Amino acid sequence: MPRKRTEKAKKLRGTDRKGQAKTQLPLQLVSPAPESGLDDVGRAEWKRVVDGMSKHGLISNLDASILAVYCQNFSRWKRCEAEVMRDGETILITTFDTHGKPRSKKPIKNPALSIAESASRLMSAAADRLGLSPSSRSKFGIENDPADAEQAEGESLYDFLNEQGNG
Repeated sequence: MPRKRTEKAKKLRGTDRKGQAKTQLPLQLVSPAPESGLDDVGRAEWKRVVDGMSKHGLISNLDASILAVYCQNFSRWKRCEAEVMRDGETILITTFDTHGKPRSKKPIKNPALSIAESASRLMSAAADRLGLSPSSRSKFGIENDPADAEQAEGESLYDFLNEQGNG
């Protein structure tokens, strides 16, 4: 599937047609103040996304609710992954006999793992709708600026998750 071109790119190439022009909405940037109902991790992610996208005019106030869903699931995913790192992918539960006395310990899948997987799927879907993933940006005709990569500090996923465990 060919990449979608912006109206500006079409005009430069001479392939723009008046009947095919997309409707332009007046840009009202999303508030830098996060939605209520987000915890500290969600608010920090809100600020990170808004800072990165609003300077390029890629997010508006119409996107606030989907951004809140993304940030809420980001926070949930981060908390659950920290719990899985701390407790492991399996946990032991005590089984009881018919008289209510402890009988043995049984390993089960850590419930936080299922919650993290669900939050990850929801977060990924919201990120695609907002244009936060490389594939969704290419569908929207947005390219990464190599100058931005030089400014970014590289952080590994391990460091990222450890911050949650310590914070």
